[in-house]
Amino acid sequence: MQKELGLTYLFISHNLAVIDYMADRIAVMCSGRLVEQASREDIFKNPVHPYTKALLAAVPEPNPDRKLDLTALMAGRASLPSAWPEPFTVAEGTTLQMIDLGNGHFVRASAKPEGIAA
Repeated sequence: MQKELGLTYLFISHNLAVIDYMADRIAVMCSGRLVEQASREDIFKNPVHPYTKALLAAVPEPNPDRKLDLTALMAGRASLPSAWPEPFTVAEGTTLQMIDLGNGHFVRASAKPEGIAA
């Protein structure tokens, strides 16, 4: 319907497996903050933010050899911004901004994460 009718829509879900089928671009939010935004392909193949990585680790795959990794989500630390590693940590006195990683991929951080090519 989107292509046939030229529709744009906003689809909100906690289920990234569903989002994978629905979206061209994905914006990941945690605690009311946008933490990562990119194309569907970039989010699923190259997640950068620790919260995005934790969400993706909990997405089931039709592969019996790949076990779900719910540890980050179940420990409650994945959704705790003060527990995220640098440069993603949300703390008093820290200014975070959406860092452009290229190709429309943005991540909220205090500086460009190490090991990320421009």
